[in-house]
Amino acid sequence: YSGTGNAVLFDAQTGQGGWTGTVLQVPDIGVTDPLSLVSVVLFQYDALTRTLMGQFEFTDANDLASSLLGVVMGTTTDTDLFANGGQLALDYTIQGGTGLFANAQGYGLAFLQYDPQATPDNYAESGLLVFNVPEPGSAALVALALCGLVLRRRV
Repeated sequence: YSGTGNAVLFDAQTGQGGWTGTVLQVPDIGVTDPLSLVSVVLFQYDALTRTLMGQFEFTDANDLASSLLGVVMGTTTDTDLFANGGQLALDYTIQGGTGLFANAQGYGLAFLQYDPQATPDNYAESGLLVFNVPEPGSAALVALALCGLVLRRRV
């Protein structure tokens, strides 16, 4: 995927910050409708260890009731990342979701390039998201079918 948006460090003392942007699936052969997601990330950045930890929500731009949810961790080798810019290596853990992404599980790996002077977007991100979404109610459908067989035999 690729994406762009705006990141900001809300409070340099506490390291609290966030970013919002887009996550666009790179079209692959056979993918007729690539995903277009809106990303919202809230994080805590530790300037001493140059690490980032936070939570993310990637919402389907065409179905606002469908979101991927999870945690993100990142590292950088750049000093004073939010003042001077640089790159973060990100590790996403998908821990669930809503709507079409209900009970999603998976991971993501990405690089985020941050430039505090850039406009209109001050970051660009590219990476890979791998996740699965279980069939809704598969176990319930099997149980219902078995109950139907039992009832049919009794009649």
